[in-house]
Amino acid sequence: MTADLTDEELADDLEAQLRLITDAYRRGGDDYEVDQVLSHVSWVRRMKRRGIYEVFSDVPEAEEDHEDLE
Repeated sequence: MTADLTDEELADDLEAQLRLITDAYRRGGDDYEVDQVLSHVSWVRRMKRRGIYEVFSDVPEAEEDHEDLE
């Protein structure tokens, strides 16, 4: 949704969430675009509330896993 923020960063940034939603409405986007933005913002907020991002932050990056195999 945003090129400059990860989903985890978006979940922590209420201003960015509001900006995404208002931009979708301001552009006069069709119902699908607005629904996509609302769904995405709701999804990242739900993931944060459930602690999913914290769980994944404890998992090593995929690249680091592959270094052990070399």
